[in-house]
Order: sequence, then C-alpha cells, then structure tokens
Amino acid sequence: MSGGLAFGIGLANSIGSSSGSAPITYEAASVPTAHYTSTNTQAEVHTEYAEAVTDTGHDESANTQADVDFIPGPLTYASGKVGAWYRLDIGALNGSGNPCADGEDIKTLNDRSGNGNHLGTPEASSPELWPAFIDDELNGHPVARFVAADTHRLSDSASTVDRTNDHSIFAVVKYATLPAGFHGVGHLGGSTVGFSGSAAWYGGPGLASPQAASSLSTGTWYRQGKTADPGVATQGYLNGATNGSSAANAYSSGTNIVLGDYGSQVGWFDGDLAEWIIYTDDLDSTELAAQDAYFTRRYDL
Repeated sequence: MSGGLAFGIGLANSIGSSSGSAPITYEAASVPTAHYTSTNTQAEVHTEYAEAVTDTGHDESANTQADVDFIPGPLTYASGKVGAWYRLDIGALNGSGNPCADGEDIKTLNDRSGNGNHLGTPEASSPELWPAFIDDELNGHPVARFVAADTHRLSDSASTVDRTNDHSIFAVVKYATLPAGFHGVGHLGGSTVGFSGSAAWYGGPGLASPQAASSLSTGTWYRQGKTADPGVATQGYLNGATNGSSAANAYSSGTNIVLGDYGSQVGWFDGDLAEWIIYTDDLDSTELAAQDAYFTRRYDL
C-alpha cells in the first residue's frame, strides 16, 4: 500500500465461506458491540449495517465479530458532516433506472449522503457528455471514466452544500493525461480538486490556489483531497500526507457540484474516478486519519 495515515480498528479481514470464495469486507454505518453477543446469519448482518454489501457466495451462518472486517464509512467517522457522497459501486444508473453495466454511459450518479444531491448531465441531449462505467477497474471496484476530448461531465446545478462554508473534498482518482493549465477532477461551486500539469492543485475562483510540489504521474491511483476554511486557508492532501497549502480569500456563494472539469466547462478531467466525498467542515486530524484509512482499506491502495 502507498504511504498514508495509519488507522485500524482491530478486526480480522475475512469471513468464512462455504463455497471457497474470497474474503469479503462489510462496511458498517455503525458497529454496536451488542450485535456480536451470539452468532449471526448473513441476513442479520445486512439488516444491521446500512453499508453492508450483499455477497451470496459466502457462508450465511455463524459470522462472529472476529470473522468480519468492518470499515467505518464517512457516515460514521464524520457523522453529520457528509454533504455529498458518490461511489461507483452503488448508484451509477444508465438512464433507464437500472445500474450501469460495464461500458455503459453513467446518466445518473446518486448521492449516498442522504441529502439528495444526485448528479446528472445538464446537456442531456448530448450523449458524448456522459462518462462511462468501467467495472472491476480498481482492485475489483468500478470507476467512472472521463475523457477530456469528449467533455464528459456530471453535475447538480444546486446542491445543499455551499462553498462559502468550511468544507473538505476527497477523491480516489487516476489521471490518464496531465496537460498544462488548471484542470479539475471536480468541484463544489468552483472549489476544486485537480491538477496543473504534473502538480496536484486545489483552488478555484476567489480562492488562492495552492499547487503542490509533489508530482503526479499518469496511470497511478491517488487518494487526493483538500480541506478549506474560506477566508483563512486551504490545505491539500495526497495519499494521506499534506500536499500544498495557501492562505485563502473568502468565497462567494456556490452550490453546484460538478465532476469532470475545473469550472464553467473548462479544464476537463481525463482519467478514472472511483469515489468523491464532500464534507461540510474542514476535517480535523482524527477525521482525516479515518478518511484516509477508509480509502486505503476499501480500495487496497
């Protein structure tokens, strides 16, 4: 795994399987210890945990706490602070209300935060704007593939999150190309996580733009993000370490959430995105450690 902030919860990384299939990881919205006072069937585990992923190939009996690896998700380690949350394994739809199959266009990407900030494409009559759903691309997880030349983009014109307030944005991203100039994986009203050439970049209109010294490479997966205290400072992060910072001007209001560009349909993103989370606070050190642990363990990075 690449360098990052150390974090663990002391649970085993396996679950028994009667069919010999690989271990599965269940993600817990919460981990009440009372759940493990006796053996539990798979159905009971899925009922208890909102983040659990169904896998019928695994044994459905006698799963104790020692048998299951639970990764605390954003709704746990940043309770009440998740403004928008997009993950490609759940909520990527093909326009007919059905989950995307490999290679299909993503026409809706649902928000998992519970705030209803679902993404679509404003220019719905232009099929070339839809990013593609690529299955099993990142250690068994699907991704959204954005092609800059085809101006792929997903957006929500008016979300419940505003860039004028403290916020943090984190993503799991791989760059296919790194052209010169400012480009965004995505943004909240112009508060951007992206790159400029081979350097990580965190900025946007009205906000000073820290450009990190650490270089990015094409074809490499990164855990990239930033915390923003508008009017005070922006701090960038790459693979769990600080990566570029600056003083910041105050933002004007901006609530649109966009994946695929830097802002105003310029500075397009060329690459793959596995997950994108917007928090409604500048995360503290404990939350940052848990955030990085979540990405690291979920995607085996």
